[in-house]
Amino acid sequence: MARGPLSPEEFADSVVHPDDRERFRREFARVLATGDGFDLEYRIVRPDGAVREVHARAQVTPAPDGAAHVITGTLHDITERKRAEEEMRQSHDRLTHVARLSTMGEMATSLAHEVNQPLTAIASYAQASLRMLGSPAGADAAELREALTQITAQALRAGEVIRRLRGFVKNRAAHTETLDLNRLVEDLCLLAEPDARLNDVRLVLDLAPVLAPVAGDPIQIQQVLLNLVRNAIDATLGQPTAPREITVRTRNHPDSVEVAVVDHGTGVPDAIADKLFNAFFTTKPAGTGLGLAISRSIIRAHRGKLAHGPTPGGGATFSFTLPPSPGG
Repeated sequence: MARGPLSPEEFADSVVHPDDRERFRREFARVLATGDGFDLEYRIVRPDGAVREVHARAQVTPAPDGAAHVITGTLHDITERKRAEEEMRQSHDRLTHVARLSTMGEMATSLAHEVNQPLTAIASYAQASLRMLGSPAGADAAELREALTQITAQALRAGEVIRRLRGFVKNRAAHTETLDLNRLVEDLCLLAEPDARLNDVRLVLDLAPVLAPVAGDPIQIQQVLLNLVRNAIDATLGQPTAPREITVRTRNHPDSVEVAVVDHGTGVPDAIADKLFNAFFTTKPAGTGLGLAISRSIIRAHRGKLAHGPTPGGGATFSFTLPPSPGG
């Protein structure tokens, strides 16, 4: 790209990618105004049309004559690094999606039961309606209206379960939005409730009255929460004398928002505490060892922390914290 000396404006117009030019100009104007160093990643377009990602670092100082500026720095081609980072991100997203599908596979029995209940009710009310319509005395309008109302309600119930299930397993690119973690917990517990009920475990919500909003991907945060709840159910089943109750708690802290899943099950033995978040480490006969490892990577990507500790009186408490949204 031997074009001779170019002014920053000429460089922006002829070399910088059109979509990055305004950002390049803003950063250069800031450097001129403040005297700070120039540090920016952006794209350039080579004479042959190839687009490359670069990282520029430079110091801009006034020339001795005061009529110009001297720019001293480096320009690194980071295209391959960016490509590798994107491939790694896509691989992580695929693995995260596979883990969600695996979780739904493990919950198939309880979810099938949850959908079958309203379908059975719909069939019963429909049969009752047909009997009323076929009665020699004719159908009672109030009873028929009640049967149709129940059919509608049960159909909506089944549809809501399927809607939540489809949303959870859908393969889509991660995106960030402002989240109310209390609402997220409530929605997720509707999905986890069938599994808990099938195992005779009660889910209890202990939610902060007002919770600071956070930024994140709702499906990924729900994936972490569902994994923690299902682990808590397994731990509860492993301790026959334990209270069959799991509490999902939310709290505000000065610099974070916390979600905790509290059980009274088998707890975490000291011998495995350090291995718990390692990929492929599992204590379950049919476990993949990916649930906690993926959960930790999701929380880290959200600039948060995933941790565990003992529950007073026995059991384990797994919790994650996320930074509140700016201005939240």
